[in-house]
Amino acid sequence: MPLTYRQRRRLEDTLWSVLFFIIGVNLYSMIRFWEAEGYPASELLADAITATIGGLLGGLLLPQIHAQIWGRTGHRRPFGLLILWATLTDLLLIVSIFVPVTTASGVWFFERSWADSLAYNLDYMTTLPFLGLVIYLLMLSALYNFVWQVSKKFGRGVLRGMLLGRYHQPRETERIVMFLDLKGSTTIAEQLGHIRYSRLIQDCFFDLNLMLLPYEAQIYKYVGDEAILSWSLAAGTRRANCLAIYYGFHQRLERRRAWYEAEYGLLPTFKAGLNAGPITVAEVGDDRREIEFHGDVLNTAARIQGQCNALGKSLLLSRHLWGLLGEAEGFALEPIGTIELKGKTQKVPIFACELREDRSYDPGLAKEFSQ
Repeated sequence: MPLTYRQRRRLEDTLWSVLFFIIGVNLYSMIRFWEAEGYPASELLADAITATIGGLLGGLLLPQIHAQIWGRTGHRRPFGLLILWATLTDLLLIVSIFVPVTTASGVWFFERSWADSLAYNLDYMTTLPFLGLVIYLLMLSALYNFVWQVSKKFGRGVLRGMLLGRYHQPRETERIVMFLDLKGSTTIAEQLGHIRYSRLIQDCFFDLNLMLLPYEAQIYKYVGDEAILSWSLAAGTRRANCLAIYYGFHQRLERRRAWYEAEYGLLPTFKAGLNAGPITVAEVGDDRREIEFHGDVLNTAARIQGQCNALGKSLLLSRHLWGLLGEAEGFALEPIGTIELKGKTQKVPIFACELREDRSYDPGLAKEFSQ
């Protein structure tokens, strides 16, 4: 049975985590014995195997625990409290891994009895070297959390590109962009008040983020109650992901209708405009750096989305994107005509998209919807 997109991405994240902690724990062992003379090779090997097993377990367990700590409601808790909670959890996990792994190592490699090996390690846990190990592992975990949070801040793959200097010089690339905006935002804001309205946006965009993996989308940025998504041409046109995410997102909102209506007294709905073409990507700023997209493609997508209310449509796209999508199985694409968009000297042909009743989702995506 093939893995879903989210399962594949989780597997990828877990593999990177395991590799990070295995290298990190073995690095500590190398530093510890760097200047040691006359240390038996068999003990060095035993220490390396023990460190690898400990790193493997830490790499498997820590991300799962942190995902629970930084989960859906994490953004509403004090950041300092979350850091303290994560640190204490990491400390408990370190001890939970250290005791059984090193005890088993003493039995396997040093021919101690289980009782003697356990007593030896419990005694070692009262020494300064163990305190040094704990501090090192907490720093290692903090580094992992930092990289993870920064990666979430900039988006998948963007941090790697920034570290490699990929965006220091402007680069041109072909992208599909979607401007996704809350319908009736002004009325809703007046109805809910600013605080509850902001919480509504938080909840909506959290649900939107659950759609990113199965539809291979990336968040470019959030602007008020608007989210700007992007795809490579290959990812966006594959299974018409750039269209399907809109309906997948609304299906998720519909499944949570009872919760939204109980919490906010309404079910949020969104409108969207899409376009595709060449954009320029560059890193801008100094004290606060961001990755910016520049180009007429974004301006046109924003203007197309601005026509949704006037035309009574929820999802509009440009003719260029329509040509890239081809048949777009499961979707009905209706030519609206040539529209004069604000800021454009020439009229732009646009299309409306509707979901056909016989639309059949990819099995992997259907499984994602059920979660």
